[in-house]
Amino acid sequence: MMSKSDSLFDFMGSKSLTSMEISYNQKQDRFLLRGMREWDDNVRFDRYNIDFTMEDILTENYFAMRTETMVSEPTEFCLKDYLDYIEQLIRERRDYGIEFYYHLKKNIRAMYCKHVNTLNIKNRRQAIRVGAMRRHELNESEIDVIYNRRLEHRSSH
Repeated sequence: MMSKSDSLFDFMGSKSLTSMEISYNQKQDRFLLRGMREWDDNVRFDRYNIDFTMEDILTENYFAMRTETMVSEPTEFCLKDYLDYIEQLIRERRDYGIEFYYHLKKNIRAMYCKHVNTLNIKNRRQAIRVGAMRRHELNESEIDVIYNRRLEHRSSH
């Protein structure tokens, strides 16, 4: 049973993850989950593209969690039903997944919903990924933000 306090960001904070991705393969109806610690809390992001780029290693303590771990860990965190619901929403709106980014020290939370993918096999000329990032209040429940994105997406078509 989900509650209003369910949050993948809380899970990420408990595991010191900075990034998490839920990817969906529509043809195979399969999900890939991964969580990573990709930067330290003291990284000065205002120095991006001056002192470092996206290819740089921003932590001495990089680690990653794979799908099997990500699926079993939320169960311990009582998020299994919540994660299943997020996957259902992704499946229903035929998206390609969601990326989560979290800066624990500053409590900065970002979600990137990937809903158009022209990175496909037959597209030889360009690689475009279209998604959405919108600003929401911290007191707004995470699932409402995801669900409302679904409603906005449907009403725009």
